[in-house]
Amino acid sequence: MTAQNSRFGAPRRRRRRVGIATLIGGAIAAVLLKWVGLGPPVKPALPAGAPSVKSAGQNSSAKNGSEPTSIPGDFAFYTLALALAPAFCETAPTRKQCSKLTSASNAITPLTLHGLWPENVRPGSYPQSCSAESTTLKALERDIDPRWLRQFMPGAADGLVSHEWQKHGSCSSLSATSYFMHALDWTERVNAALASVLALSIGKQMSAAGIKSGASAIMPGLGGAITLHCRNITTADAHARGKPVLMELRVCLQKGSDGAPNALLECAAMDRIDQGCGASFMLDGI
Repeated sequence: MTAQNSRFGAPRRRRRRVGIATLIGGAIAAVLLKWVGLGPPVKPALPAGAPSVKSAGQNSSAKNGSEPTSIPGDFAFYTLALALAPAFCETAPTRKQCSKLTSASNAITPLTLHGLWPENVRPGSYPQSCSAESTTLKALERDIDPRWLRQFMPGAADGLVSHEWQKHGSCSSLSATSYFMHALDWTERVNAALASVLALSIGKQMSAAGIKSGASAIMPGLGGAITLHCRNITTADAHARGKPVLMELRVCLQKGSDGAPNALLECAAMDRIDQGCGASFMLDGI
């Protein structure tokens, strides 16, 4: 059992906080590549046996992945939605999660967990609210290190845990603890793989190809497994004003036989594309 996966074998074991060092250039790439190698293998294309556009979601209640259901576990794949915290906090500065966002504490633009969403192939056909079971941040903190939650899911301070579990997590077939531990684990991995790319791009114009190629250079296959979502926002950054700003990065993940996300998945094969970013966009920093 790897250091990454040991969390899932003993969910009540407290996890030591893992920080992401602020390094530049080749040094950070080497350190992060070594770190990423600790995780399970990832693949640059659809893994063998993974759902395809034609077969994903084909079961008794969701033909061709086109119809949502309210049955836990009845979906085709996962989308991991990660917010760009500085850009998000420009649009919602009064949120609790934004109160401590400073340039000093965010030298590397953080990707924070928005949600882990069970989905079908047809966009918008995701299942939702599959169970009346609820959970709270306080309940999760009995099994998950609160420091880990604060670092990668600061939105928990604004009630995001209850919302995401009720709407999305309840459809996963996982327990609340397992669902959030997998979500946090993937959030941490993607942050590590993109740390140097994002840190060196704040306040600059970027292209989707630039971010995706940089991602795949550190975590093979990650570039093809992400979509980028931008919009114009009111920002204090004069360089970003009037231009599309990257708000969210989403990662397509395969659903394993145990119902958990277990490998990268080509977003194009799941009919998922970039939205609102155009030929180039800005990375916001506070």
